[in-house]
Amino acid sequence: MGPSSRGRWSTAWSLGPCTTCRQWTRPPTRSATWTLTLSTRSASCSPALWREAPGPRGPLRARTKCAEPMHGPQKLEVVDIQSKQITVRWEPFGYNVTRCHSYNLTAQYRYRAGAKEEIREEVCYDTTSPAPQHTIRNLAPYTNLSVRLVLRNPEGVKESVEIQVQTDEDVPGAVPLESIQGSTYEEKIGLKWREPVQTYGIITLYEISYKAVSSFDPELDLSNQSGKVFKHSNETSHVFLGLVPGSTYSFTIRASTAKGYGPPVITQFTTKISAPSMPGYDQETPLNQTDSTVTVLLKPAQSRGRPSVFSLTPFRRRGIRTRNGCPRLGPPSPLISVNGGQPGKMEADLVR
Repeated sequence: MGPSSRGRWSTAWSLGPCTTCRQWTRPPTRSATWTLTLSTRSASCSPALWREAPGPRGPLRARTKCAEPMHGPQKLEVVDIQSKQITVRWEPFGYNVTRCHSYNLTAQYRYRAGAKEEIREEVCYDTTSPAPQHTIRNLAPYTNLSVRLVLRNPEGVKESVEIQVQTDEDVPGAVPLESIQGSTYEEKIGLKWREPVQTYGIITLYEISYKAVSSFDPELDLSNQSGKVFKHSNETSHVFLGLVPGSTYSFTIRASTAKGYGPPVITQFTTKISAPSMPGYDQETPLNQTDSTVTVLLKPAQSRGRPSVFSLTPFRRRGIRTRNGCPRLGPPSPLISVNGGQPGKMEADLVR
């Protein structure tokens, strides 16, 4: 009912024998004050103009009921994208949209984790600022998301439009250690590997570093046995040439995206031992020769993976000649082993 005052006319509803009266023009959850007065009895409950009687009156304060939200949040947009979080913003709204003082706003998002679709929901607390926004954290890098806002009050639910967004790239995971295979030879090693399980983006490069860490030949200098190669994303194998036989090499592999290199993985492989290369002894002159001994120069052999050893077999000449006048050679003496990595000399006894 409208306001009334003594001596003035106002719109009134006669309650008659009724004890309730409904007003349709009040917004939800708004307070209103009604003034009840004692008036002349009406013949009907229809609105009429009445002159107030001098009866008692008093205020009655009541609150209207909540209504369903007018619509969901509008102008939802993504304002920041990182590898593990995104921030969304929407148009601010007030009571004319919520239509209730008791409401909540949540961000609902879904994504795929392998073959399974995951759905998450979290409360948005920034609802009253001039530029409300919400950050969704702990996301997987380089993942597609579907995001929408949900406005709820006791009387109903309204949703925003759903938007699609992809989180940014991040550094990749490690190359699987069990995927690395090595084929070893005397002077080369071939490597194969697979891309990381968690690429977190587009693989751009593989970096493979190698270094000789030990050899069966302790005298071997391995200081120059190291290097680094780069392979494109579609190349997952490489053959390392010019290696030293009988040596152990450490290989470090790591993958890269636009955000940088991921963690390294380290493995080792050993080249096979090769036979040493012998120097030539073509028409060599003995260093010294007597009636019973001969002294020859031993040239160093080229070690190929482990220390080399000379094995010499001197023959004894016996003082017995055959019918044609040639000396008859006896059986060989036992083998004589000499360190083949160093030059030296050896004397052999001659028996006539």
